[in-house]
Amino acid sequence: MNEVTNSRKTLVCDDDKSIQQMMATMLKRAGFSVESCSEGSEALQRLRDVDYDLVVLDLMMPGVDGFAVLNYLAENKPRRLKRVIVTTAVSSSMLSGIPAGICHIMPKPFDMNEFIKQAELCAEDTLTRSRRLKLSPAPA
Repeated sequence: MNEVTNSRKTLVCDDDKSIQQMMATMLKRAGFSVESCSEGSEALQRLRDVDYDLVVLDLMMPGVDGFAVLNYLAENKPRRLKRVIVTTAVSSSMLSGIPAGICHIMPKPFDMNEFIKQAELCAEDTLTRSRRLKLSPAPA
């Protein structure tokens, strides 16, 4: 694991404890530093205090839902939206309430390998991305 990956502070918020634990475990194995919560109100508090490199957010939670958390980010920390993966089992018609600019939407159930791939991409900072692009071989 490299230093950049290990420094990626992540918040996983899902009211389904088994899904939350599975995502946290997979992210930790991929080198992420993970904090978890089960309620949107707790996610809001943490997002006020910490600038996470990645936020994995379930939309449908009791009380404060993921839509409210996304709206908070859109109004207060819009640049952070590009670091959000939304996980959801809602129909595509309900997704119209998601603010523009989030990194990725993963319909449940999802493939864990794809989840980690998207987490890596969403958490990748601008400097790392520009270095990777410069090091990539030019197309033939």
